[in-house]
Amino acid sequence: MSVLRAGLVAGLAATAGLTVILSGCGDVDLRWALPTADELAMADSGPGQRRTPDTASLWRGRIVAVTECVGCHRMYRPGEYTPGQWGALARRMGKRASLSRQQIADLEAYLAEASRYVRAREHPQE
Repeated sequence: MSVLRAGLVAGLAATAGLTVILSGCGDVDLRWALPTADELAMADSGPGQRRTPDTASLWRGRIVAVTECVGCHRMYRPGEYTPGQWGALARRMGKRASLSRQQIADLEAYLAEASRYVRAREHPQE
């Protein structure tokens, strides 16, 4: 029982510490936040735009981006590259990182849609 209580106390202390640390992050630039798969799936692509890939593919692609890509370099903002540029980068870097074909396809789909989404929000008149 005392081991369980000690674990609970340690967990609460860690949560409290994280809360204090994150409370100073109120001025975080949300443009650097990666959109979720649900945000992308629900976004209006506009007339004549390509249909968004399925939500499951977007979820898998986002997971690859935040778990695999950042293992080698910083996380690039989706709006830093066009959808086409992301496709070429995902294919090239996916091979270098030994990702499966499915992972590369999901990553490419996620980054292309995230790029469209972020660019549309940053430059709505274009």
